[in-house]
This record gives sequence, C-alpha cells and structure tokens, in this order.
Amino acid sequence: MKRMIGFAAIALSLGIAGCYSPPPSPVEQQQGYVIQPQGPDEHAVFIAPTAPPPLQAEMAPPPPNGQVDAVYWVPGNWQWLTSADGHSGWSWFAGHYVNRPSRTASFRPGYWQQSSNGYIWVDGYWR
Repeated sequence: MKRMIGFAAIALSLGIAGCYSPPPSPVEQQQGYVIQPQGPDEHAVFIAPTAPPPLQAEMAPPPPNGQVDAVYWVPGNWQWLTSADGHSGWSWFAGHYVNRPSRTASFRPGYWQQSSNGYIWVDGYWR
C-alpha cells in the first residue's frame, strides 16, 4: 500500500511540476546529449540521435579464478559518445564480469529504447 501511495505522490508531483522538456536543438539531434539528474534518486539520461548498430557477437572468457557462481558476464553494448572536439558516434564497450550480489541474482542487461527525442539508454539491473 505504501508503494502505491509513493507512486501516486510521484505521479501527482510530476503532473503539477510539469514534465515538459523542449525538443533538442538541431545540434543536439546530430550529436546526442545527456539530461543530468536533478536529485539524489535520479540518474543521468543518455539520448542518442540514431539507433545503435547491431550488437556484436562476444564469447565470454572463463570466469576469473574459477568463480562461476560468484560472478556474472555482462554482455557488451553500444554507447553514444561525443568527444571534446564535437565529433559524435557509436562506440562498442566490450562485455565484462561483475560480482553477483547473491548466488541466485540474475541480471537484466541495459538497452537502447526509442523515444520521440531519439534513443534513450535504459540501465541494466539485478533481480
């Protein structure tokens, strides 16, 4: 019940405060951009102007020190990067092992989701 009240309060506050953000400028549409967090419970939102390329095939190497149950292979993904000189584009970040929070935890990898302003990165999470 408390969770439902919390969601209702958030929805109400968003409705009152307004969630409008102006459309990106033509430069932002070409380069992508980041919406910075406004509070401690928020995270940065990465927006890319185009769809990412297809995922690259990867073979996970053997886990370090034989820690089969203690680590999890997080697959690689594309990230939109903008350099200091203004060049932008997709860059591949290879997969890597991370420590599991528990033996039964499973990981939902992050992904790019299409939106009206471009493609938004949705972080991966443990469940």
